[in-house]
Amino acid sequence: NRDAFEEVRPPTVVKTTTMVGTGHLPKFDDDAYHIERDDLWAIPTAEVPLTSIVAGEILEEADLPMRLMA
Repeated sequence: NRDAFEEVRPPTVVKTTTMVGTGHLPKFDDDAYHIERDDLWAIPTAEVPLTSIVAGEILEEADLPMRLMA
């Protein structure tokens, strides 16, 4: 079904590049939990990893729209 959503279980921590790419860093760096040893950040909402699932990829028009939910 083309209108169906795909359920995704997003990670609870993401890399700095993901937080920067979604606009959460550097603006909220004082309010976010950072695991310095691994350079990982706790996600504020599921949108952060969801919007980065295909970051850096070129998608085929036939694969659009992507309908994801977490």
